[in-house]
Amino acid sequence: MEATKGFSSRIRLIFLGVLISLVLVLYKMGIMNYTNLEYVEAHIGAAKAYVSAHYWYAIAIYIGVFSFGVACSLPLGVLVPILGGMLLGWIPGALCSVISATIGGTAAFLTSRYLLGDLVQARFGDRLAKFNAELDQYGYLYLLGLHFFPITPFFVLNIISGLTKIPLFTFFWTTVVGVFPAFTIYSYIGDHLSSLSQLKLAASAKIVAAFVLLKVLSALTLVVGRFSGKWFKKTSNT
Repeated sequence: MEATKGFSSRIRLIFLGVLISLVLVLYKMGIMNYTNLEYVEAHIGAAKAYVSAHYWYAIAIYIGVFSFGVACSLPLGVLVPILGGMLLGWIPGALCSVISATIGGTAAFLTSRYLLGDLVQARFGDRLAKFNAELDQYGYLYLLGLHFFPITPFFVLNIISGLTKIPLFTFFWTTVVGVFPAFTIYSYIGDHLSSLSQLKLAASAKIVAAFVLLKVLSALTLVVGRFSGKWFKKTSNT
C-alpha cells in the first residue's frame, strides 16, 4: 500500500512538472504578447474580417483558445472577454466567454485537485478540518463572493479551489453564475467599441453603475449567506 501511494505521488509530481514546463514554454514563446493591447489593435481588422466570413468557426476558435488559456492558468485579464464582445457581439461574446471560463476553469480545478489537492489534504487534513467544515457549509458563498468581487485573480482562484474539498459541481455552477455578470459587462463594452484605443473612454455611467452593482451583490451574498446560515442553525436546534 505504501509503495502504491509513493508511486502515485511520483506520477503526480511528474505530471505537475510537465504542466509547469508547458506553461513556462508558452511564456518563453511570448504567448502573452498575443493578449497585448497593441498587438490585438494591430490585428483587429483581420480578425473582424475572418469573423464576418467564418462566424461559427470563429466562435469555436475563440472558445478553444480562451479555454486553453484558462486551463493553463494564464493571466488573461479582461481583454479577452472584451474582445469577444467586439468580434462576436454582446450576447454571443458573453456566452462564449462564460463557456470558455467554465471549461478552462474546471480543467484547472481538476488538475490542481488531482495533482496537489489530495496531497495537501493528506498532509494538512487535521489542521484544515475547521476550514474544510466551513467550506462545506459556506463554500459556494465564498466562491460567488470572490467572483463578484475579484480580489483574487480568476486563474489563482481555480487553483486554490482545487486544493480544497469544495465539490466539483459547486465549483462548476458558482463559476457560471459568478463570471456571468462581469463577462456580460466586458462583452457589452467590447460590443460598443469601434476601436480598442477607446477602451480608456469606455467607463460610461451605465458601465460604472453595473460594476458598483457587482460589488454590492458580492457583499450581500456573503453577509446574507452567513447570517441566514446562523439563523437556520439556531432555529433547527430549538
